[in-house]
Amino acid sequence: MNIHPSLLPAFSGFGAVSRAWERGSRFLGATAHLADASTDSGPILSQVVAPIADGTSLDALERLSFAQKLYLFLVVWEMAEREEFVSSIDKKKTLNIGPVQPWANPGLRDQRLVIAFEEFIKREGIAWIR
Repeated sequence: MNIHPSLLPAFSGFGAVSRAWERGSRFLGATAHLADASTDSGPILSQVVAPIADGTSLDALERLSFAQKLYLFLVVWEMAEREEFVSSIDKKKTLNIGPVQPWANPGLRDQRLVIAFEEFIKREGIAWIR
């Protein structure tokens, strides 16, 4: 499993966040996917996205990217606990299970994790979830 700092297939490989910033992308996302022999390909487990405001610094995007990857880690953790992750390996296709938020598919199910995550990004001053 890999968590990549872009909405794959965009910006695969190294330096995804800085390439998105340099090209003036309007959105930044991250993708959790099963790894295969190709670079940043394989069945997608979950993706997250956030709009990028004009004038956002690269440092702010890197902080957002960290939060997005942390969120995806928590989603995949929940999937593993429910054995959805294991079953997805057998299916070898994109999953579309669990709750969908406007910025994540699928998203976290455990409301305690949702609240803790939202408190974390608020405390850290990371602009993402509205």
